[in-house]
Amino acid sequence: MKATIILEDKTMLTGCSFGAQGTVFGELVFNTSMSGYQNIVSDPAYSGQILAMTYPEMGVYGINKEDFENKHAHIRGFICKKYNPFYSNFMAETSLGEYFKKNNVVAVEGIDTRSLVKKIREYGAMSCLITTEEINEEMFNSLKNYKLQTYFPEISTKKKYVLGEGKIKLAFIDYGTNDDILNKLVGLGVTVEVYPSSVSADEILNSGNTALFLSNGAGDPREYKNELETIKKLIGKIPIYAMSFGCALVGLALGATVEKLQHGHRGSNHPVINLETETVTLTVQNHAYVLDKKTLTDGMKVTYLNLNDSSVEGFECSKLNIKAVQFLPEKIVPEGSEDVFASWVADMENNYAR
Repeated sequence: MKATIILEDKTMLTGCSFGAQGTVFGELVFNTSMSGYQNIVSDPAYSGQILAMTYPEMGVYGINKEDFENKHAHIRGFICKKYNPFYSNFMAETSLGEYFKKNNVVAVEGIDTRSLVKKIREYGAMSCLITTEEINEEMFNSLKNYKLQTYFPEISTKKKYVLGEGKIKLAFIDYGTNDDILNKLVGLGVTVEVYPSSVSADEILNSGNTALFLSNGAGDPREYKNELETIKKLIGKIPIYAMSFGCALVGLALGATVEKLQHGHRGSNHPVINLETETVTLTVQNHAYVLDKKTLTDGMKVTYLNLNDSSVEGFECSKLNIKAVQFLPEKIVPEGSEDVFASWVADMENNYAR
């Protein structure tokens, strides 16, 4: 079946549908990873977005139960150069196309994704639509008036739950987290109490936890007004560790400003330098917003920088017991690279364990 992509600048591209049928709107972004499409499409941080993959071959290893980041697909649409329905993987149970149909993701192949990436790199992420239906004037008008969604409280857990039985008790605010992150913390001997993003400061402070963790998430952190007020009430009263979306949130709560990147950092090969040890790690990233280092407030010290564009990839505030990174440290790192989560858990054990 034919599928059409229309960008907000009226660019039109035609390919073949291999997912759900219908019309979807979203923010067009791209990911440079060469593998891991199953993890990527189920990552809550892609909520509200239409994803173009730069690597040309998709679907070759199918879909299995083990490699999901979350129970559901969170992207609205998927774009690739070539889709292969004939997967080969002993763990696979279904094809990528069937997974998209089941999860209502409109997907299209046969697209020159390099041209899309060049456009995004030059003009920035933009609104677009994918449709398997007949093109009409109403679609162009809807796209022209489409307002990007930037606040996603629905991807947080709806109620508190507990994982693990470790001696370190960690309060974990879920803004749209991944299972990998929770499993990593539990594997390091942590009892993780996961709270909805709407949790109050009093509930966290009265929980008896050793420290607080702010998770990754989706959208514009500047739009999370109530969540920011909660973090402000917690700063200085409990040690805080934060990653990705959570890093931007706690930075905002400290008085720094956040800026949107031209085309975001999404992929598995972003070089980051630890400014203290001068070691470089290739990191997995999925974010569009970063802290403006010119606006970091008193006490905030940059700890990591991105070697591609010198953007802030981490900071700490020793006097308030805050450590944060912008990248995704739960992913497997190259041999010899530091394990951020392990160092954070050791920090909790050595300095804050009760």
